[in-house]
Amino acid sequence: MGNKITGIYHFPRDLKKFKDIPLFLGEHIAFAACKQEKTYASRVHVQMHSFILIQEGSKILHTKNGDVKISAGEGLSLKADHYTLSNIIADNAPYQAILLFLIIRL
Repeated sequence: MGNKITGIYHFPRDLKKFKDIPLFLGEHIAFAACKQEKTYASRVHVQMHSFILIQEGSKILHTKNGDVKISAGEGLSLKADHYTLSNIIADNAPYQAILLFLIIRL
């Protein structure tokens, strides 16, 4: 891909930095609609339990347990305090996803 990766994003907190991503951020829940036109990679720290539903394109998550590719119509849940390298693939079509973050206390 040729993209230089610097720093780390903490989601959902750092989603506020992206003006083109609609974000609802509550005390125990966050919701975002993400759309990207370019392929890129980023380091991400998932601060809350999350569910990612891919609407268009695909995403590859590189985790300590291996790589996971999710495509349009598929979803993935991640446990809170999870670190990953995320590749968004938008070569043939835009990437679009719904992100849901939750704090669950039992």
